[in-house]
Amino acid sequence: MVLQDQVWSSASQPYLRPLPGRLGVSARGKSRRLQRVLTDFGCEHSFARAVKSLQEHYGFELGASAVRQTTLAHAHRAKEKLEKEYREPFRVLPAEGPAHVIAEVDGTLICTVAPGARTDKRPREWKEMRLVAAQAWDNSTAVYASTFGSVAETGRRWGHCAQRAGRGLNSQIHAVADGAEWIWLQCNEVFGAQGTFLCDFYHVSEYLAAAAPVCQSQQPDRWRRTQQKRLRRGAYQKVIDALARTWNPPKSRMKNRPCGRLIDISPIESTVWITREH
Repeated sequence: MVLQDQVWSSASQPYLRPLPGRLGVSARGKSRRLQRVLTDFGCEHSFARAVKSLQEHYGFELGASAVRQTTLAHAHRAKEKLEKEYREPFRVLPAEGPAHVIAEVDGTLICTVAPGARTDKRPREWKEMRLVAAQAWDNSTAVYASTFGSVAETGRRWGHCAQRAGRGLNSQIHAVADGAEWIWLQCNEVFGAQGTFLCDFYHVSEYLAAAAPVCQSQQPDRWRRTQQKRLRRGAYQKVIDALARTWNPPKSRMKNRPCGRLIDISPIESTVWITREH
């Protein structure tokens, strides 16, 4: 298709182009659909790679700067919208909600590079990105949030995710994560009496593997497998007893928590959480 644009002039305007106005286009303008495509590609890969993806999927090219400008503009809008939502209280809940809400959280280190011009190699910095999620047990859609912020900020976003997932005053929050101390502390802070914490089986198995040489130096693998079998059938108290028989920490370090019981194996600096919810 070829369009010919004729330039007109009038007594008041020496340069008049009616065609762009009729078509709803402008120089360097982008339709909403194109902006969405550029933002999707720009978020997934580098801006240069996004240009190649645009050519591959849609058959035309734009400069990497156009992809960058569009992606950052929408990222800024999304940031403003989310920050406005996160300033609202997350403890304002409806009376009725789903009976159970599953909440998860984890963190990972991401290598970041400072923006701006440089004359030599850019300094790199590893930062922890924390991802939170919540989902009603009878809903296939999960709500996600992430932040480079503090542990407290992560907890607030976790609360907002649960709120958006439908959390009500009657809901039971089932939090699943590894045994990191900051996670169960935030679980208690954000969900209170509504929340129960469960350390996932994979991480419990890692902690048991670390504790095995101390608890059973002769056959550590056999001891670990025995404790794993006990956990699978819900006999968590036997696992706690097996750990306690081998190493007896001071009473000041044995604390009952709403989410479970902590047994600190100080010789190997590992923490094992066995929850009461199974």
